[in-house]
Amino acid sequence: MHNLGVFLFRQGDTAGARAWWIRVATGGHTFALSVLAQLLDQLGERAEAARWRTRLASDENAPGA
Repeated sequence: MHNLGVFLFRQGDTAGARAWWIRVATGGHTFALSVLAQLLDQLGERAEAARWRTRLASDENAPGA
């Protein structure tokens, strides 16, 4: 599902990528959490990006945790 988000993002479909990354990030995929936060920052949705980064920071399976 994460790779589908990457594919859609590369095709210019940020809405589709966002939808898939939210789905997979909700399931705990740490890389999707990070990429989703970056996308939200790019879209100017800083508060939403911060919420996902907080979730990433609290994930004990995340790299560096």
